[in-house]
Amino acid sequence: ISLYIHNMADFISSGGQNQGANGDVPPPFALPPAMMRLCASFLPAKDAIDFSSACRGIKSNLGVAVVRHPPPPSTRMAKTWKWDGGYDDGDEGKPWLVVRPMFRDRTHSVAFACTWRDQGWGNRKGKLYVVEGRRASAGDTSESESSDQFFLGGKVVADSPGYAEHQWTSLALEFVPKRGKDYFVFYKVGGGGGHELLVKDVRLRQAIYDDTDGIFAPTYHALVERNLLGGGGGDRSSSNFAALM
Repeated sequence: ISLYIHNMADFISSGGQNQGANGDVPPPFALPPAMMRLCASFLPAKDAIDFSSACRGIKSNLGVAVVRHPPPPSTRMAKTWKWDGGYDDGDEGKPWLVVRPMFRDRTHSVAFACTWRDQGWGNRKGKLYVVEGRRASAGDTSESESSDQFFLGGKVVADSPGYAEHQWTSLALEFVPKRGKDYFVFYKVGGGGGHELLVKDVRLRQAIYDDTDGIFAPTYHALVERNLLGGGGGDRSSSNFAALM
């Protein structure tokens, strides 16, 4: 696989002109579709999309595309979410959203994206996390017996690389979902008093393996735009991306 990845890197960097330096290893466009998908699984979404777009042969066999899900109704109503950090519990992670990605058999990766900032002055303590948990734990805010009490016993699979800035900045947390798991967005404001965390422009992007004709993602977007998936404004997707509180 390392040789395939090396050839793939050469192929992408050359714009599809270099067929790979290792003569004993077939160039990426000659790989079976299953091997293409395996190689793409080691790449972040942006690189997987670039690889998929390198040439027509790879695109028809791999076809990585991005599906953009509408936000849950609660985030459309609350255009900006704002939390105050308690003096004693502000450093604890608290659950906010549950994410249940659609099209799991087609999924390459999922990205939770938003715009965020803190109170605008003083120390920076705000963070966001994506936490993997069991399906039975959805909405369960009881204290866990796990040593990781801040995240209800879940496993952090993505977190903000730093703390929220004093001004609005963009954030994207990318992760690879597993079968039988739900994913939760947690926030931490910061303790000690005076800390705030504000979040807006909540979005969920999902990189998927499209069909050979490349019509799966465009069809999904067209159905969402026309409110044909059930519920006004695509609300049916809120069962896959919804607020806990």
